[in-house]
Amino acid sequence: MTERGDAPHRDLSARERQVLQGLLAGDAMDAIAARLQLSAKTVANYQSLIRRKLGVGSAMALFRYAQRHRLF
Repeated sequence: MTERGDAPHRDLSARERQVLQGLLAGDAMDAIAARLQLSAKTVANYQSLIRRKLGVGSAMALFRYAQRHRLF
């Protein structure tokens, strides 16, 4: 992973960004999975990877991170 200082979201893959967009929109994992033609388990795995890469531990912390970095 590239060191980006306070913007680790820039290191997310294209697929991780798609999943993140769905999560931030409040979509259910099943809906994200259907839209991206993935299994719900794969989306859950992406969510875990995203949280780890961004250094957040909960959905609320992920939302706050997105607000702070203006990802909406």
